[in-house]
Amino acid sequence: MGAIFSYTLAAGLVLLATYIIYKWLLSSENQPRFNRLVLLSLYTASFAAPALSLGSRSLPSPGIAIEIDGLGEATVTEAASSGIPVASVILAVYLAGCAIVLLWTAATAIRLASIVRRGRHIHKDGYTLVLLPESGIAPFSWGRFMVMSEADHGDAAAMIECHERAHISARHFLDLLLGQAVCILLWYNPASWLMLAELKAVHEYEADERVL
Repeated sequence: MGAIFSYTLAAGLVLLATYIIYKWLLSSENQPRFNRLVLLSLYTASFAAPALSLGSRSLPSPGIAIEIDGLGEATVTEAASSGIPVASVILAVYLAGCAIVLLWTAATAIRLASIVRRGRHIHKDGYTLVLLPESGIAPFSWGRFMVMSEADHGDAAAMIECHERAHISARHFLDLLLGQAVCILLWYNPASWLMLAELKAVHEYEADERVL
């Protein structure tokens, strides 16, 4: 388990560094499809780079001191015994954080499933339209489901459906699943949450571009 923590720490450092470079060079550019590809590539690179740098070496067991070399590799070494299991406490806090974010994610998924289940379903070509009686929910799509209120469906159905169909056809929900999985593993790293927010913004720009 200490090896997993060391690996995620190294991956988090790479993610943070590459996110900063992305924000500096690309975030202001109006090229949503390219930016989406770059963001997904950064996720891949962040988890692949530590594995490649480690090669066939095994990650060490958890200790007290954390050392980071120039390659972004994080290792955990044992310091002199002090009678306080500092490494165990750090590992317990990390796992507790992962568990909390995982439970929050599961609760959100259950809520989404409840919203989809209670709506009126209209099966269309390539997706299912879910209409809700209440008007307080903004239109959204998830997987093959497009959700909106009855009021929105009556007022601006064509425009909303066109926008949400763009999300569905581009399979944006798969990107969000990946981003949320990274947030579970790297909950302590602000870059994981910022990357997810950036990905959502890019999705909106890409959907708008497809509509136009």
